[in-house]
Amino acid sequence: MFNILFNARKSKCMYSPPYKCQTVVPCMRPTCVSGHSVEYAEQWSHLGHIVSADRDDKHDIVNRRDILCSQMNNVLCYFSKCQPVVKQKLLYAYCYSLYGIVL
Repeated sequence: MFNILFNARKSKCMYSPPYKCQTVVPCMRPTCVSGHSVEYAEQWSHLGHIVSADRDDKHDIVNRRDILCSQMNNVLCYFSKCQPVVKQKLLYAYCYSLYGIVL
């Protein structure tokens, strides 16, 4: 009905057991998409967010914190001679992201 092609190189499989299950990840069968094998991953970046098999957000939070610190350092470095009010407006403009807000 729909003519959709999936790219196995851009895809990952992730096994996430139920919360009450304390067992180790079982041996997984190879998964194929369009004749190409898809690998399994414990964590993977999806739309800029790190998704992990154990449903823990700590990796994504640390990544977002590092990105925010980097953006703030760039603004403060490049505009070091500006007045504090201007720096504040620049920080709001460059570092205050409402799209896909994570924290």
